[in-house]
Amino acid sequence: MLYKRSTVLFISPRLPYPPVGGDRLKNYWLLKILTKHFDVHLVSLTDTDVPVEFYKFAEENGFSCRIFKKNKLSYYANAFKGIFSNKPIQINYYFFKDVKAYINSIISKFDLIITSLIRTSEYVINIDKPKILIMTDSIALHYKNAINKTNSKFWKILYKLESDRLISYEKKCIELFDKTLFVNKKEMEFFNEPSKTIWNPNGVEDILFSYEKYNPEYKNYITFFGKMDYQPNIDAVLWFIKNVLPILDKDIKFCIVGAYPPKMLLNMQKKT
Repeated sequence: MLYKRSTVLFISPRLPYPPVGGDRLKNYWLLKILTKHFDVHLVSLTDTDVPVEFYKFAEENGFSCRIFKKNKLSYYANAFKGIFSNKPIQINYYFFKDVKAYINSIISKFDLIITSLIRTSEYVINIDKPKILIMTDSIALHYKNAINKTNSKFWKILYKLESDRLISYEKKCIELFDKTLFVNKKEMEFFNEPSKTIWNPNGVEDILFSYEKYNPEYKNYITFFGKMDYQPNIDAVLWFIKNVLPILDKDIKFCIVGAYPPKMLLNMQKKT
């Protein structure tokens, strides 16, 4: 008797390839793991052309996919409408009616739904099927903490507007999803729903704990690793440059390693 594998619908707000940035990297490896045990169908959004390498990645790992390419203006239009909604702006930013219609048309085929970040949760939040939300971080708590730390007036306004909406929405997600996964244990404990939440910290390869290579050329370097078109990372770097770097030894250099740095940071590099 042949064993029929369970089916999983995996919904991602961004294409998990190339694996650049925290959520893409996580989803890249998660797809590799899931496809070993389940028949997986990926639904993903993108605002760029899909690289040929992605389809090779999908073929090598044996999952099917439907990719919805949207231009930036359509995302911005969603966000603008979201200002007048009671839902978080970023939920509206990633919500498209044709994507929802497609998911509704195929949902009966799947035994389990997995959504990546709350940005895709709206597509299935009211669907009565086993579902898991990989929340990763509480964006609401990040925004609350960032209100007084960012130098950007635009982001300060956005953080204030979004944080309360996000708290309510994240609580609703935890209530309606079977399980919600957090990377940060304190954030998980904040919501105080032990039967509905799971602490699932990021994995680190064992080799990194025993890494002993040393290059004296970089003995006076402090390095920040992170995707640099992500506003909290930009805020962190700017805060460090303003508040910490000036009081350190002048021989110490600050190195930023991350994709897509904004011109502001690149220009700061030229001045130093």
